[in-house]
Amino acid sequence: MHLKSFLFPFLLLCCLSTNALSQGAMLDSLRRSLANHQSQDSVRVRLLINLSNTVVWNDTKEALALAHEALELTKRIAWIRGEAFAYRQIGLVYYRMADFIKAMEMSQEALRVNEQMGDKNFEVGVYNNLGNIHSDMKEYDKAQAAYGRLLSLSKELGQKNGEVIGLVNRGLVLREQGKYVLAIKDLKQALNVAQS
Repeated sequence: MHLKSFLFPFLLLCCLSTNALSQGAMLDSLRRSLANHQSQDSVRVRLLINLSNTVVWNDTKEALALAHEALELTKRIAWIRGEAFAYRQIGLVYYRMADFIKAMEMSQEALRVNEQMGDKNFEVGVYNNLGNIHSDMKEYDKAQAAYGRLLSLSKELGQKNGEVIGLVNRGLVLREQGKYVLAIKDLKQALNVAQS
């Protein structure tokens, strides 16, 4: 056997191992920080949400419990911003669990709570999530509306990254609908924005 035939699998294994180790280190660090921070405050809420977001791909039950604990704490300490983030995280966990109805409800609740703050940057992410949910439910018109809102907010805020994500996602939905010319137009526009 040639060295080349062993080199690629070896490098791939090294990369995957390094990634797994770094995720494990981050998870351990978050768990330690949470255990050491017993104060019932916004720092604890952030730790709970970050930990939920870290474990969601491996343990949705734990991720959901952490996000609900964060939500309960935000209500006890009356932290509106944290409440919006907790609802969004719960929505993401339900999305990961393929419970699209609950994911949509929690995302809409995150937007409702956010109305008190008017944080348009926050809305960008939630509209992307809603677009993804509707797309997975094959509700393409609703997905288009969510991605359209994402695009308009991103342009208003000067967020090229959000604009690219909105154009790509909208293009993918158009492709699913068989609207290939419009899909190609959005995808080309996304490429132009990304390169500018």
